[in-house]
Formats: sequence, structure tokens, C-alpha cells
Amino acid sequence: MKILLTGANGFVGNKVRELLSKDHEVISLVRRPGLPEGEILLDLSDEAAVARAIEQKMIPDCGVVIHLASVTATPDSIHDLSILFRNATIAKSTALIARQINAAKLIHVSSMAVYPQTDGLFSEDARVDPSVNNDCIYGLSKFNAEVLLNFFLQRSNIQISHLRMAIVYGEGMPDSRIIPVMRKELEEAHTITVFGDGERLINQIEVNKAARVIRVFAEEDHPGTFNIGDECLSMEALAISINVGGKGRIVKKPEGKKTRFVLDLSKMRSRIGDVYRD
Repeated sequence: MKILLTGANGFVGNKVRELLSKDHEVISLVRRPGLPEGEILLDLSDEAAVARAIEQKMIPDCGVVIHLASVTATPDSIHDLSILFRNATIAKSTALIARQINAAKLIHVSSMAVYPQTDGLFSEDARVDPSVNNDCIYGLSKFNAEVLLNFFLQRSNIQISHLRMAIVYGEGMPDSRIIPVMRKELEEAHTITVFGDGERLINQIEVNKAARVIRVFAEEDHPGTFNIGDECLSMEALAISINVGGKGRIVKKPEGKKTRFVLDLSKMRSRIGDVYRD
């Protein structure tokens, strides 16, 4: 099977590319060069460049498109509206390319950030409202991408799956993520500070497991919207797991969120079973 993978040199994209390349031909679409094997350079947020690529048939026909490319938010850019606009353009470009290359299905890696991060169990039918979240603009951009992909592909025969992914962690994750931040504090100060008395729940999935889930959707037909995750643990439990051997001291501070947000994974588990098989 020939697969087009956008965002192929990103944190998750690298793992997906490595895994799928064992059994399939993967066409890597990237904005910056750097992969060890062949790649197609294209900035999906550049509409003129995408139009030229489509006109010149730069991208070969592929049966499956896995869409990972997006602009992510950092602590310094959470209020930057360009995240919303650029991710909208990226979604539109991906839809146009999927049509042009005669794709049969498109797998869009979305985010649990579309939901309000409040107390409760959130299924795929839960209200979408990221307005109460610190990363509201990013969450809105991901839901917006879902809507735009559905809109631009509505009169095609392309099957769409939206994967609302929990926090992905593992080797190669950005330094701004909570686990690297905790590890750095432990190394430098021999403490791990948890806010909200460590009560806030974290829904997460290890990057290799996330790649295996995406592989299942690439190889099998599961249209629709799915929550994707694995572990749900408190900030205190996460800190304990990092503080291996009790090398440091966990410091609880009352200020901060204590939300008990839980991602409902029952649909994922009922539909695709043992998603972490080798």
C-alpha cells in the first residue's frame, strides 16, 4: 500500500513513518528537509505552492493519506491567532491533495484539546468547546481542521477518520512538554513541583503506541471520530513515575488546576481491539 504522510519529520510523524515503512511504501511530505530517505518538500500553509504542486502533479497517487502536519502551540504562542489560520490552510491543502492523488481514505490526527478540559468523562459525542482551555486557539484549530476536511471532501468518496489524540509522550518529545519539564527540575533542583496539589488528571499515550494506533487505521477501515489514548493518571502519580528511586522530593502547591478530565476510550477499544500489538 502506498501512503502519503504529512508532517513526516515531526515527533509523532517520525515514529509513524518508521513503523509503516516496514510493510508499506510511505511518501513523506515535509516542510523542512532532513529525513534520511526521499521526501517531498511542500509547505501546506502556502496555498500558491500547493496549487503549483497539484498542477504539476508533484505527489504520486496514494491510497491512504495520514495527516499529521499542523502548527502547534508553545507556552509563548498560545494566544497567537496565526495558529488557527495556518492550520485551516493546511487542512484545506491536505483535502485538495487527497482528491488529486485519488486517495481512498484520510486519517487526520486531531487532539483532545477540542474538548473543554473540565471535570467529567468525555466521549466523542461530548460538547466541543475549548474556550475554557489555556490552549483554546490550538484546540479550536484542530476542530476547525476536522470541519474543513469534512467540508472539502464532502462530495468525494474519501473515507475520513479523525483521531482525537491524548498527550503524546516519549523519546524526542518537545522540551516544553510536562515530562521533560519535570525531568529537568528533578535533575537541576532535585524536586518536582506539581500544582493543584497534584490532583489534575493527565490523559496520555506513548509515541510508539500512538504510531501503532495510526497504523491500524491505515490498514483497516474505521471511519468517524475516535478518542485515542492509553493512560490516565494524576500529576502526582506522573511525578512519582519520573522520580525513580526517590532521587528528589515532590513538592505540592495548591494553586493551579485540579480538573478531573477523563478521555473516554471505549469506542476506540471496542472498534480496534488490542491496538498496541506488535
